[in-house]
Parts: sequence; C-alpha cells; structure tokens
Amino acid sequence: MDQLAIDFTRPIVGAGFKPAQGRFETCPYTETEARVLAVLEMHVGRANAVKAVDIASAMNLSGDRPVREAVKSLTENHGYWIASSIRPPYGFYMIDDSDEGFEYAENLFSRAMSILRRYSKIKKKSAFEICEQIKLFLTCNL
Repeated sequence: MDQLAIDFTRPIVGAGFKPAQGRFETCPYTETEARVLAVLEMHVGRANAVKAVDIASAMNLSGDRPVREAVKSLTENHGYWIASSIRPPYGFYMIDDSDEGFEYAENLFSRAMSILRRYSKIKKKSAFEICEQIKLFLTCNL
C-alpha cells in the first residue's frame, strides 16, 4: 500500500472531518496516526469499512492495538469522524454523510448508557450521582 504525504501539523480536510472550535488544528499527529488516517481516507462510508487487523497488517504491525489507539486519538484529539461498524461489513470507516453520523452517534449513546448502568451497579451509585460526576468531568475536560 502506497503511503500518502501528510502534513503532521494539521488535519486533512475532507470526508470524515468536521472541525470543532479550532483546537484540533495544532495537535501534531504521531506516525501511526498519520498512517492509519491515510488508510482510512480510502475507506469512506460504512460499506467500505476495514478491519483493524487488516489496517495493522497493511502497516506491518504485529497487532491491532496501535490501530485502535490511533483511531481513538484521531477522533478524540483531532476531530475526525471515524466510526466502527457492529454489523457486516465490520471495521472502521470515515463517516460519509449525516445519516451515517447520526446512526453512529446513536450507537455510541446506547453503548455509553449500557456502560453507565454497569458502572452504577458496581459502584452502587444512583443515576443522579453519576450524572453529577459526568457533568463535572465534562466541565473540566472539554
């Protein structure tokens, strides 16, 4: 797979990217992030999803953990709209349109609520207490 030339100091504007308040534009990319992004830019839309293990193989990595970490950083730190599919075709892809974005956001919300229900039971905390913790976390981390 040919490597694309990427400017490590700013995001590539195109499919899958939605800028948010300019904070993403100064975050430098790691080499792994840039290489994963180059692969994902060829996989736009859910129909073109690519498995993490296949990305890792194309990058000559021994496992898919670095790919998953790069995807997490590309979405959380750089503002890329990268989704993962829980139905065939499985894998990561750049979100192509608002319908895909909405569908993926709904999936994330459902997963988050499930995790919070488990957290509530393990910590023996009420939904109200958890909501207060979430508000505090979001206030301090956004």
